[in-house]
Amino acid sequence: MPFISVVIPVHNRAHTVLNALESVIAQDITVGEIIVVDDASTDGLDKVLAPYRDRITVIRHPENQGAGAARNTGIEAATGDYVAFLDSDDSWSTNKLTRQMRFMTARGFAVSCTNFYLQSEVPEPDATSAAPPTEDGLRDASRPYGERLTRTDLSWGCFVSPGSTLVCRRDILLSVAGYDTAFERYEDWDLLLRIADHVDAGIGFLPEALAIVDEGVHAHVDKAFAGLNQMSQKHTKNGGSHRPVRAGSNAAGRGIRAGIAFNEASLRWAAGDRLGCLRALLHSIALRPFNHWALRNIALPRLRRLIKI
Repeated sequence: MPFISVVIPVHNRAHTVLNALESVIAQDITVGEIIVVDDASTDGLDKVLAPYRDRITVIRHPENQGAGAARNTGIEAATGDYVAFLDSDDSWSTNKLTRQMRFMTARGFAVSCTNFYLQSEVPEPDATSAAPPTEDGLRDASRPYGERLTRTDLSWGCFVSPGSTLVCRRDILLSVAGYDTAFERYEDWDLLLRIADHVDAGIGFLPEALAIVDEGVHAHVDKAFAGLNQMSQKHTKNGGSHRPVRAGSNAAGRGIRAGIAFNEASLRWAAGDRLGCLRALLHSIALRPFNHWALRNIALPRLRRLIKI
């Protein structure tokens, strides 16, 4: 088993970070190092981490810089061949790293993500999963991917929770310059797209649910919309706005624009803007009418659930 550095970025989550940390310590292999990046927390995180100081490395940002910057700090400090990421409100199954590294070795991947369970305090239907909740409130995310994430898969959005499932060779992360700290949202989506363009073997996907991801409540919708505009500026040809479609754009460009519009629809629904949601969704469908991932993997599974009910 290669030397693995685990990076846990934290900002004001003293109440959840120990669960994440204990899930790393409980791995059935010995983790090379655990790096906790305190992104200027003000909730007494240092006291919570004090009993673990002999087992972890803590790096503190004097000012809050965001999740991407915190992960970059961890990447730079890491000494392992591979870096595994875990968000401070999530956790791993005890065999997560073993199963994932064996999968990567067997398939020749230098980077991969895994399936995961979704957890919320009040279980609600998951728009991206056909799986019903279990008695303990966990739902298998059931992401509809093969063993290799294609760029088409990734164009629809970041649904593999890389903040807690991603394992990547450190030199690859350095080669793509890590996370783009200009993003306050969707920095993980941007990273995966850049990695996919960088590695010949692609990004592996292990369908086993090996992490528990907290759904939480996503605030700052304005930051999310800003993130979508940044995605459009960086990954499409029409420089800053994913609509209207420009003549002569290729299929890959349409795919990214369709994915951005689909994520816009989700944001508008969450914000209570039903008309705006419908407009964005119709725009997304218009961009990819014959091969729309959302229709195939979200709308139809939800319809099947409603029919069963």
